[in-house]
Amino acid sequence: MATPVVWSADGSEIAYVSRSGDKDTSMGRQASSLLALSLRTGKTRTLMEGLLWLEDWSPDGRLVLGARKSPKEGVFSAVMVNLENKEETVLVAEHAGYGPSLPSPRFSPKGDGVSYVTTKGGRSILHLRKIKGTSQVQYTDFPGTISKPLWSPDGTYVVFTGTQEGIDRQHQDLWALRVEGDRFAGAPVPVIPDVEQMHFFNWSQNGQLAYRTGFQLGGIFTLPVDSRTGKASGPPRQLMLGGNQCCWSPDGKQIALWKKGGFVFVSASTGAKIRDLSVAGIRDTKPGMSWSPDGRLITCAGMDKQKRWGVYLITAETGDVKLLVPLEGEANSLTWSPDGKTIAYGQGRGVYVVNVEDGKPRQIASPTEKEDIFNRPVFAPDGSSVAYAHLTGPNCDTILATTIDGKETREICHVKDTKLNMRVFSWSPDGRHIVFTPGDEKIWCAPTDGGEPFLMADISDLGGTVWAWGAEWSPKGDAISFGVAREEYQYWVMENFLPAAAAGGR
Repeated sequence: MATPVVWSADGSEIAYVSRSGDKDTSMGRQASSLLALSLRTGKTRTLMEGLLWLEDWSPDGRLVLGARKSPKEGVFSAVMVNLENKEETVLVAEHAGYGPSLPSPRFSPKGDGVSYVTTKGGRSILHLRKIKGTSQVQYTDFPGTISKPLWSPDGTYVVFTGTQEGIDRQHQDLWALRVEGDRFAGAPVPVIPDVEQMHFFNWSQNGQLAYRTGFQLGGIFTLPVDSRTGKASGPPRQLMLGGNQCCWSPDGKQIALWKKGGFVFVSASTGAKIRDLSVAGIRDTKPGMSWSPDGRLITCAGMDKQKRWGVYLITAETGDVKLLVPLEGEANSLTWSPDGKTIAYGQGRGVYVVNVEDGKPRQIASPTEKEDIFNRPVFAPDGSSVAYAHLTGPNCDTILATTIDGKETREICHVKDTKLNMRVFSWSPDGRHIVFTPGDEKIWCAPTDGGEPFLMADISDLGGTVWAWGAEWSPKGDAISFGVAREEYQYWVMENFLPAAAAGGR
C-alpha cells in the first residue's frame, strides 16, 4: 500500500512511510518506518517506527499526523506523534476501514491546531483542536458526509468534500468553512460543484490548488465463451461503468453488483438496470459474493453497523440480513454448494464450510507450511469438494481441491509459468476449465485434465494501464464476467475559487 509523501516546512526533506519485508511478530503485521529523505544529500533518517499511514508534518518539524494499526483487522487509530519524545495523542480511536470517512488529520498553517473528521450516529463531525491546551470545537451541521478537509494557506478557511444524497445519485461538492481564531464561523459556502474525480495534491502559498482528476473508464464486462473449449467466442462487452463486487443469478440472466448500502441488479445480456435493493444491515463487504441455487439468498462476507465481521445471508427480494457465522476477522470468496445446503469461504490461511441450517463452520483445509495460504475457495460443480488457491508467498501456481469432509485432497490444476498467478480463479460449471486473472490485461484459462493453459482474452486494446480481475463463469458456462480497472488522469491548477475574504480580495 503506497502512502503519501509529505514535505518539511523548509522544503529540504520529504517524509514517507517505508515498509520492510520483515514481520512485526508482536502484532503479526508488516514492519514500517517513517523516514525523512534529504533532497540535498539524498540520505534518509528515521523519524519513528510503526506508523501505518502518514498524513501531515507540522511546520516546526516536531509533530506528525498519521494512522497506527490496531490489533483488530481493518481497524486503526488516527494519532499525533511528538518526534522528540515519541509521545502520542490519539485523535480518533478504533476507526474501521479506509473509506470516504477517513479522519484525514491536518495541521493548521501556523501549526497551532489540527483538524480532523469523525463520524457519530451517521453524521460527520469536523474537529478543530488546539495542540497546546484543551480547546476543541466541532462543526456538526453539514447534511451529509465530510471528507478530505484541507486548510487554506492563510488559515482562514477549511475546504472539504461534502457528499449528500440526491434523488437519483450522490452529489459531491467542494465546500469552504471559515475559521476565526480557534473556532469555526458561520455556515459552509459551496465553491465547486461535482468534484467526484478531484483528488487534492497540494495548496500553494499564493492560494492555487493543484489537483488530479481521474476518469473511471473501467467497470464490469462480460465475455462470451465456448463452453466446450473454454475459448472466447466473441469480444468483451462492457455492462456498466464502475462497479466492484458482483455475482451471477442462478439462471444466468442477472448480475448483482454491490454498491454502498445495497445492490444494483442488471441484465447480464444488456447491462440495463433492473432494480436497486437497499441492504441496511451491512456497511462493508469483501470480495467473493455468491447467489444461492434457488435464487432466494445472496451470501457475502462483511461487517455490519456494529462492526461485527461475519458470513451474512441477504434475502434477494427484500434485502433482509441474517448473520450466519460470526467471525473474528475478514473472510472472502463465498460460494454455495450446488444443492444450496452448504457455503464455503476462506478466512485467515484456511478453508471452511458451513451448513446453512445450523450455522456451524468446519475447517476442511489448512496449510502445513508456515508461509503458505489456502484461499479463494470455490465449490466443485458436483458439490463433493471445494477447490482453492494454494499461495506460496504472493503467487499461486496450484489449485487444490479437498472433499467437504476434509479427508481427501487432490491437485486439479498446476501451471509452470511463474507469471501466471492463479490466486483469483473460477471453476467452469462442467468442471473442465479454470479461468483466472493474473493481475494484468490478460485473462487465462487452464484445462483441469492437465492440459496447457491458454490465453482466453487480451483486453489491452481497451486502453493504457488496464487490467482485469475477478473473472467468474456464468451458471451456463457460456460467458464469464470480470472487472476492468482503468483510469486516465489529468492535472489541474485552480485559483480564485474561495470567497473573497480568504483569497485576499482577489
